Amino acid sequence: MTNQESDPAHVAQLVERLSALSDNLLTLARLDAGEGHRGPAHASRLGAVVEGVVARFEAIATARGVTLRVAPYGTDAAVDVLPAILDVVVGNV
Repeated sequence: MTNQESDPAHVAQLVERLSALSDNLLTLARLDAGEGHRGPAHASRLGAVVEGVVARFEAIATARGVTLRVAPYGTDAAVDVLPAILDVVVGNV
């Protein structure tokens, strides 16, 4: 076992990451199964979802010394999906 693996703070961080990942996968599975659907899928702007996800993770990234930014995109791509599903997918990238 390395020093990092035996460090309680490191272990707690890994547990937090795995917990968030499992929560997101469970949410995605529920949405995919039809739970929580408030209507049919529709064209969702990918750029807007990416910007929202970056804004949501910005404080965490800054605390870790990481800068997040969205590069300008030439097209405003849209996908036919529920926005909540797209948000979960992009948030896990």
